[in-house]
Amino acid sequence: MTEPPTLTIPPAIVGLDATQAQRTSAGLDLRVTGFDNTRTASKITFTFFDQGGTTLSPGAITVDGFAAFQQFFAASDLGGVFALHAFISVMGNPAQVRPLRSKSRMQQEPLRRADYAS
Repeated sequence: MTEPPTLTIPPAIVGLDATQAQRTSAGLDLRVTGFDNTRTASKITFTFFDQGGTTLSPGAITVDGFAAFQQFFAASDLGGVFALHAFISVMGNPAQVRPLRSKSRMQQEPLRRADYAS
């Protein structure tokens, strides 16, 4: 019997498909969906800007999600598809935060879409 052909897919940067941020009185409730064909996502960095484009303090917020990503991928049969839910506390008025940008450990481009619900 002949072996079936093998298809090799090269590693790619983590892709982010959709983002959503819900403003609350205490902060931002963030939801991100994406794909990691290597299942090696680890850190995600959020940078927030005010309406004028100035980076809000404390600047880039990096979350080490390595253990959570590894636990999720080990139990998942969805390939590299993932969903991330994070809450960022805001001191002051959350309405002053404009759409976010995010980078994974391997990604260098801003999110393609950021939707806010009031």
